[in-house]
Amino acid sequence: TGGNQIITLPNPTTEEGDFDVFVQLQNISGGGLLPGNTTGPPQRLNVYASSTEEGNATSYLVPTEGMTVVSDIDDILRVTKIWQPAEGLNNTFVYPFRQWMNMPDIYANWSRSFPEMHFHYLTTTPEQITRNYMQFIYNTYPGGSFDTRPLNFSDVSATLSIRKFLLDKIFLTFPHRKFILIADTSNSDVMVR
Repeated sequence: TGGNQIITLPNPTTEEGDFDVFVQLQNISGGGLLPGNTTGPPQRLNVYASSTEEGNATSYLVPTEGMTVVSDIDDILRVTKIWQPAEGLNNTFVYPFRQWMNMPDIYANWSRSFPEMHFHYLTTTPEQITRNYMQFIYNTYPGGSFDTRPLNFSDVSATLSIRKFLLDKIFLTFPHRKFILIADTSNSDVMVR
């Protein structure tokens, strides 16, 4: 609420329309955006790409300090059973997504208890098939930002060690935030700080 801004990216997007760049937003007086470096709850804003209806997204302006939950999704927030390949494929592509035990209650309690906490969801699923993931998360868990596996084979570290690559990027972007990392034992090598 409080207004809108038109921003031109300094560089072209990828062929898929992706971009990774910091842009300067204006503070709008009278109920618009708060300064991005202040503490407080993350600010949610809608982002629209011009000349298309497929480029719409939700973004979060996360303060430089505070607490962020970085959560894996498969077999943490939803039943996948990735350790059983046939069942993992069925749970991903055939059956409706199901919550893992009472995790929605736990996350809802954290969201109520710590209203300034930011939630960031991380999956190694390729971005081309994440629409179902995102819809499930946004319908079942607190709102938050989302990282997926980009299909960018030009960056070897992003291709082979995507979880570590994405986590390092988060830690470098927010060196003063505190993180709660939630994953299963298959991710124990990278879900530590």
